[in-house]
Amino acid sequence: MPSVRELIDRAEQCHREEALEVYNAFSGLQDKLDIVSIYKRYPELFSRETYDFVAALGEGDVAEERERRMTQWMFTRKFISDKLKELIEDLENAEAAAQVEVDGESHPYLSMVILIGREADYPRRGRLNEAYLAKMDELNPQREELDARGRELVLSLGYRGTIDLCQKLAKLRIYPVHELTGAFLRDTDALFEERLERFAARTGTLTRASLRHADLPYLWRASRFDALFPVDDMVPALRRTLSGLGIDLDSQPNATLDLEARPKKRPRAFCIGIDTPRDVRLVLKPRGGQDDYSTLFHEAGHLEFGAHMSPTLSFLYRNQGDTSVHESYAFLLEHLLSDRVWWREVMHTEPVLSGGESYLDFTRFHRLFMFRRYSAKLHYEVEYDERGGGPPLAEAYSRWLIRGTGVAYPRQRYLEDFDSGFYVVQYLQAWIWEVQLREHLRQQFGEAWFTKRSAGDLLKDMWAEGMKYDVWEVAARLGYPGLSLAPLTAELSG
Repeated sequence: MPSVRELIDRAEQCHREEALEVYNAFSGLQDKLDIVSIYKRYPELFSRETYDFVAALGEGDVAEERERRMTQWMFTRKFISDKLKELIEDLENAEAAAQVEVDGESHPYLSMVILIGREADYPRRGRLNEAYLAKMDELNPQREELDARGRELVLSLGYRGTIDLCQKLAKLRIYPVHELTGAFLRDTDALFEERLERFAARTGTLTRASLRHADLPYLWRASRFDALFPVDDMVPALRRTLSGLGIDLDSQPNATLDLEARPKKRPRAFCIGIDTPRDVRLVLKPRGGQDDYSTLFHEAGHLEFGAHMSPTLSFLYRNQGDTSVHESYAFLLEHLLSDRVWWREVMHTEPVLSGGESYLDFTRFHRLFMFRRYSAKLHYEVEYDERGGGPPLAEAYSRWLIRGTGVAYPRQRYLEDFDSGFYVVQYLQAWIWEVQLREHLRQQFGEAWFTKRSAGDLLKDMWAEGMKYDVWEVAARLGYPGLSLAPLTAELSG
């Protein structure tokens, strides 16, 4: 049996190959995803023997408790993913190849959300969405097989379910966040209902009563704000922002922006570390408007965090830690677009339409919607795991998402709208911590903190630590007792 260090080194080599394969497939540089052949080159990483060896590690085997636990978490996921690799690959390739037929036209399945968001005609938007959901339902048997097999594997390893696994090895605080978000839903119900009605009406074609799930991509596309977000200033705006923090975007050979609109490029943007921090890539398929800017800035937060990690960090701390930390830096840059001072300092204008509508009001509502949506998703995913999962829980999905968003979410999405390993908790924690971190930067460096190199220096020092510390520990290292929902609630209620 290789040593723990040798296994981690081999895991890093495997990760580089797998990440490059994902980048090539999802960026549209190749037709299909082939993870299976990569895993076959590293059989020692996925064996039951290796899993048992790592699971039995004691205090004398690894220097730090967190390193031991994160090693166990990584190899547990590898053991499970190896048993699911063919199912995962088949589903990814089926989605990439699927076509949706509607009104005598054929559209790629993966581009349907963009197409629906661009469609101004209410009846046609409904037809597009129905056809999209029908194709999703055709693919659901593959998702159900994958989900059922995954749950069986977790149980076979002696865990009561995914919650038990994630709490013990990833140290995710699932139930504390569950409690916080339940209170948030109750406390913001009346505010949310009023704002949902107001912003539906501002589209000019929708009302609260007519709003459907099919209309949400159109609502978030918000094309009326396009004039504030010129296509040719998107990257320059990012460049100006980073420059204020002392970061020269054009002098980062380890940070790649892939913005080419290839036909087979996945519509969902992502940032991936091929060899963090030496090779980190941001992938975005531009579609126009405010969503491109916010997505670019979000992924740029991931990009800069990855590019500034210390290369001497363990692979575990560069790639396997609490991704709430990763997401919090992504939200930190993204939410600059909601900052009036940023608009004055970087864009040299006010984010207000000629009729008086403020983009800042829209983004505050969008964030309120999304935090409530993810709060509801967490409650659904907890119920899903506690009740053993499976197709009968599709109704619970619809029930919880209606509770959170006021919109009837279709049951066909009950597995498609599901991130593995309770990633929903990491999103929620990141949303909460980002507001606290931003307030800390304002207190230290002023309202225009993003124009101060000293603020950039502080962020670089934090980025250098990678994900060694979880988000609660990061908060404590800056002097906070933990995560507090109060600043986020106050900001979204303003």
